[in-house]
Amino acid sequence: MIDIGTIPTCDSIAKLALYMNDPGNKEVGGVAGEIEVFKPQVQSKCCTFESMEASTLFYTQYIEYKLSHFIDKAFEACFGFISVLPGAFCMFRWEAIKGDPLKSFFHGLDKQSHTPTEANMFLAEDRIMCLEILVKAGC
Repeated sequence: MIDIGTIPTCDSIAKLALYMNDPGNKEVGGVAGEIEVFKPQVQSKCCTFESMEASTLFYTQYIEYKLSHFIDKAFEACFGFISVLPGAFCMFRWEAIKGDPLKSFFHGLDKQSHTPTEANMFLAEDRIMCLEILVKAGC
């Protein structure tokens, strides 16, 4: 999966595919690359409200992504399960997602039938997918 606005580097998709094709990783259900936030180019050298707003948004996203990548994911990896692969840039093994994981992922699109609790859960449908892969019977 690649979100709109995500720009993979020239070899990033190949790196994900190589990892998934490695015989030692046959039990891996999904893999993700590290996401970077690009700093917006501000045309003016002077300090304007727009340049401060763009800079604040950049640093806020940057800190959130880095904390998630280096702290949360590293800690979760100690237990052999990462609770969410970032939907912005990830790859899943078809055998891992076919059936219930994929059905649960797309259930999030049926917003009219959700209870408030389900609506909250499916704000992060990629998190639901990862949990479904973990609990999938026989895998």
